[in-house]
Amino acid sequence: VYLFWAVLAYAVTVAGLWWGSHRLIEEGMRRQAMQYIPEFDEMGTPLFVSDTSSALDRISRRATNYANIGYIRYYDAKGTKLLGQYHKGSSSAAPSLPAEYLRSLDDPAHSDRLVIITRTLGIVNAVHVLAPVRSHSLQSDSLLDMTLDENAQESVRTIGYIDLGMDLTIGKNLMLRGILFLSGLLGVVLLLSFTLGRQFIRNALAPLLKLQEPLHRLAQGDFDVTVEVDAGDREITTISDALRTTIAGLRQRDKEKGEALRGKTSAEAANEAKSQFLAHMSHEIRTPLNGVLGFLGLLGKTELDTVQREYLRTPEVSAKTLLTVINH
Repeated sequence: VYLFWAVLAYAVTVAGLWWGSHRLIEEGMRRQAMQYIPEFDEMGTPLFVSDTSSALDRISRRATNYANIGYIRYYDAKGTKLLGQYHKGSSSAAPSLPAEYLRSLDDPAHSDRLVIITRTLGIVNAVHVLAPVRSHSLQSDSLLDMTLDENAQESVRTIGYIDLGMDLTIGKNLMLRGILFLSGLLGVVLLLSFTLGRQFIRNALAPLLKLQEPLHRLAQGDFDVTVEVDAGDREITTISDALRTTIAGLRQRDKEKGEALRGKTSAEAANEAKSQFLAHMSHEIRTPLNGVLGFLGLLGKTELDTVQREYLRTPEVSAKTLLTVINH
């Protein structure tokens, strides 16, 4: 049970670190992308007037200094044509921007900048900022001022869009190393606490385990057992004292049971001897008594006067009565 809850707490902690780290990466990337937009907005304005390769070179050199920038893309005012891009480690073309993103930029709540974050199972896997490029950005470039009339310089309109995406690889690698380090540290703490906890439980249960053999012998009917547990714990001492008292009571009960059994055996032996004696005596008495009755019967068949016959009747009745008692 201890190991289950410890592993569960470990898993919840690691999951919390993973999710929390992604939230920190998301927030950090959001802030950095918002900070980069003004700089690359200004550097990319020549792309909206003419195809200037030098502008792309400046953008690429500048973006290379920021390791966490994944790509920078410039679209026309309709958001359908890619005017130029910087892509970290690749020059692959970018797809057209969805129309709903461009419409979302009209919402004042976005302050003309839309942060787009995609997640999978709550974990961020892409962060990029879409912002409109205004015509007033061109006024700061003296070379382009010559191509604009006064009305164009005074008006402010959307001439295109910039899409700046962040590279999450570095942040995720740092996050992964941090989580692995913390997970390893938590694992060591968990293993150490489990080992110490197991040793503590063993030490706590050692006095109780010493009671196992006396209880086993006691269950087999051996009441000559002794309980010797040296424990400073008050509860263990209480259990040991209670067990000693129980054993003493069982010994006394076994002794009384033995004495009662011996008394019962003696009584049964006495009854058996008495029964044998009575059976033997009844046999010994019945034989001569039958002889007496036989001769009294023969004597009664002789010629006797009235007085003699009355005298003969008395011993005959007494002998029959005695025979009846013996038979029962």
